[in-house]
Amino acid sequence: MKFMNLYHKRRYQKIKKLYPKSNSELQGVLYIISGNQELYKKILPALENRSTCAYDLLNSESFSSEATVLAELAMDIYKGEDSFHGSDLFQLNQENFTLAIRAKEYGFQPAL
Repeated sequence: MKFMNLYHKRRYQKIKKLYPKSNSELQGVLYIISGNQELYKKILPALENRSTCAYDLLNSESFSSEATVLAELAMDIYKGEDSFHGSDLFQLNQENFTLAIRAKEYGFQPAL
């Protein structure tokens, strides 16, 4: 698995320890959450406290426009749906675009 940087890798490993038996869909969600600072900061406390699931948080929190695109992508991955619009990727900066594409490369992403 290729991470965006060392921080992404460490954040992913930290979250992954909370969900050691996660399926590929949840791994994809964790990959996206750990790769975006805004998603990570807003969602990690609830994941650590197990107060709610990542999907519920992604669906209920308010995010910037770019984080919203990534959250929608993560929700589609988790649900195994193919409703994400690939054209939404053009709203992303280079780093978030790469994050989304890599998620697809690892098989975590529905067809764009």
